[in-house]
Amino acid sequence: MPSTVRTRLRKATHSAHVRLNRNPTLHRLTEADLTLADYVKVVQAYDLFYKRLETRIAQAAPLIDDAFPYVSREKAGWLATDLDKLGIVTPAHPPSAETEWDFGVIDNIGQLAGVLYVIEGSTLGGQIIVRHLGKNLGLTRESGARFFHGYGADTEACWQEFCFWLESLSLQHNQIERAEQAARTLFSKLETLLAAYY
Repeated sequence: MPSTVRTRLRKATHSAHVRLNRNPTLHRLTEADLTLADYVKVVQAYDLFYKRLETRIAQAAPLIDDAFPYVSREKAGWLATDLDKLGIVTPAHPPSAETEWDFGVIDNIGQLAGVLYVIEGSTLGGQIIVRHLGKNLGLTRESGARFFHGYGADTEACWQEFCFWLESLSLQHNQIERAEQAARTLFSKLETLLAAYY
């Protein structure tokens, strides 16, 4: 049985995924001695990252028309809500060059598929993180953990909807390779930005 695009992407990003999970800034979210200051660093990093990334995705929207309306899943607003609940009026951003963490222009369907694979897949891990945030900091969807709460009880269903769309693209070999490279690049860019907050 031929590999699905999802399987190809999972295999291509496995090591990058493991490395990101071990990132000191992100890993802190699951530790019992997590402080609110530690958590705020992550929210600020993700806020900066998603604002730019979702601008790139919006620019690439014509590539998918209405087949997968990512606009209804945008996450930058969730992060803005978290910062507001946490009392952060002006997020602190590191002096690192934007080019180090900005994905850049998304100009083909393979790239877009790879980028969306990473950010939609991250909502699955968010379900684990949000439980730690509740246990260790008392944070909930309404009090500063909106982003990691993700789609809540609908997370698995939303992931399956995304995977159905991904497979429906019937990507050619070169497009799948572009998706794999885009996914690995996005993991790397996020790592770079998180490291600047550590």
